[in-house]
Amino acid sequence: MRKGILLTIVSIFIGFIGNAQTLTLLSPQGGETVAFGDSLPIVWNYTGVTNITLKYSTNNGASYTTIGTFPANTGGFGAYGTYNWFVPSVSSTQCKVKIENAANASLNDFNASNFTITTPGIITVTSPNGGESLSANTYQNITWTQSNLSSAYVNLYYSIDGGTTWTYITYTYASNLTYSWQIPAGTNSTQCRIKIEDYSNASYFDISNANFTITTPAGISLTSPNGGESICAGASTNITWTASQVNNIKIELSTDAGTSWA
Repeated sequence: MRKGILLTIVSIFIGFIGNAQTLTLLSPQGGETVAFGDSLPIVWNYTGVTNITLKYSTNNGASYTTIGTFPANTGGFGAYGTYNWFVPSVSSTQCKVKIENAANASLNDFNASNFTITTPGIITVTSPNGGESLSANTYQNITWTQSNLSSAYVNLYYSIDGGTTWTYITYTYASNLTYSWQIPAGTNSTQCRIKIEDYSNASYFDISNANFTITTPAGISLTSPNGGESICAGASTNITWTASQVNNIKIELSTDAGTSWA
C-alpha cells in the first residue's frame, strides 16, 4: 500500500516538473538609450510556454501598450526567442518591456531598470524651399519649423551650387522660426538652397527641397565724382563706378545740374 502511494506521489511530482512553465526577459535589461525608428531586439528564455505577448511601458510600468502576440520560439533557437521591435515615436526615460504567457498573464517578466527612448530632432525648411526668384542685396525671410532639438539655436547656411558647398550665414534661436537674411550683393545663381541645422547636433538638419534663383539686377553706380568736389577746368580727374550685368558704358557731362547732357 505504501509502495503504491509512493509511486503515485513520484508520478505527480515528475508530471509537475514536466509541465513547469518559466518565462524570463533577457533583453532589454535597463540602462539602454534608443531612438524612434531603431530596431531593439527583445530576447527571452522560456519553458513550457506556447505563445507570448510583448508589451511596453513609458511610465515605469504603470500602464502597458501591447506590441503583439507571437509563438514563444519566434526568431530563436532551443529555449530562446527573439523579436526585433521597431521603437515607436515616443519620448521617455521610464521605459520597460514586459513579456507574458499569452495563456496566463500572471506568468510574466519585465526589465527591473528603466531604459530611455528619445525622439530625434526635426527641422523643416519652409521658405525659400525651391522655385523662388529672389534679388541680390534684398532681404528674404528664411522660415522653418522645429521640434526636439538638442540646442536652443540653429545654424543657417546658403548654397549657390545646389548644395555641393555651403556658406555660413549666422546662428539664431531655433524658436524664432524666421530670420531676415540680406542676400549678398552680386549673387547670381539658379542653384540656390538654404540649409538649417541643430547648433549642437549637425545630424538634425534640413535643406530646401529644390533649387531657387538669385539674380543681381543690371545697374551702374557712380562713385566719383559724386558731389561736392571742386575740379579745375582742363585738369585731369578720375571718374569711377561700379557696374553689374553691364558690358559697355557711356560717359556724359552736364553743366546745368542734369538738365542737359553732352
